Amino acid sequence: MTDTAKSFLSDNAPWKRTANPAVILLEGIALAVIGLFMLLNPEGARDATRVLLGVALLALSIQEIIGGFANLNQPFLPYQMLRGGVGATVGTLVALEPVWSSMTPSAAKTVLGMGLLVVGVIGIAGMLMTKSGGGFQMQVLLNSALAIALGIMVLFAGDTGTGSSLLGWIVLIGGALLAGLATMQLRSAK
Repeated sequence: MTDTAKSFLSDNAPWKRTANPAVILLEGIALAVIGLFMLLNPEGARDATRVLLGVALLALSIQEIIGGFANLNQPFLPYQMLRGGVGATVGTLVALEPVWSSMTPSAAKTVLGMGLLVVGVIGIAGMLMTKSGGGFQMQVLLNSALAIALGIMVLFAGDTGTGSSLLGWIVLIGGALLAGLATMQLRSAK
């Protein structure tokens, strides 16, 4: 059972060329739905979106770490594990905000924004440092650029108004781009 789970997660890691496009499609759809929720309900979405982004970051980071253990020979491994560890830590802290009295909404916003920036920078640095071993990987670039854009928006967007709407649009468009990339890969595989 453990080997099956490790194999699935390793095969479906979003930074790998062999990643299952259906999994990436689901990730893109999830982001697009969060972005749409942010646009349609900006007042109610503020706290819920931050927690949802924390949970999504935690889940993707755990997948990244398990995928790293399942594929120990890849050149991206050190960056993958660092990125997964940072993402899992940040995701956990932000996801616990509603039940953790020491984590204020302002602190959760700062932790999430900075964490997304670091995750994105690690992804791009890892891709550039290991490109000779695995070639250019569009999914790593898209995921990392989206993480950086989200991090900037989370840090600098106000709680209401243009900043929140812009963040909603970035999440929606980023999810749509990931879903579109996955759809293209699904069509080319047929």
